[in-house]
Amino acid sequence: MQLDIGLLEQQHAAIVAAVGELRSLTDRPLDQGLPHIAKARITLAKVIADNVATEIAAIHAPLKAHGMACRIPDYADIETRSCTLRMSFSAHIAEWSTATIRQDWSGYGRSLRKITATLLDLLDREERILFPAARTLLAGVRPIR
Repeated sequence: MQLDIGLLEQQHAAIVAAVGELRSLTDRPLDQGLPHIAKARITLAKVIADNVATEIAAIHAPLKAHGMACRIPDYADIETRSCTLRMSFSAHIAEWSTATIRQDWSGYGRSLRKITATLLDLLDREERILFPAARTLLAGVRPIR
């Protein structure tokens, strides 16, 4: 099975760009940044959802189906961090409504930077640890149909 790391890296680049856009909006004054926050949050959510779906189909499902996930030393930690981060993002979005953001613009910026730093760290770990190991392990595996 040939793992398309290029697609995963493109998706990660799209996530990094969306994070950068959202963070840059919080660097602007409230009246300039807030009108664009909703669209930027939707963009980030979409690129993350696309990446999660791709990673599940291309990496997680095949590794688990072939009993290979346990052969990657940090696999369980990466998977746990990913799940925890998805829950944290849901809580972050619920906590920071447009009205709440308007009331505490700088607090939103700090909160956003904290959670996106965790996201960027996870992407880095996936690229350094998970992707190369999955590519090697899945190289000789036939796709499950």
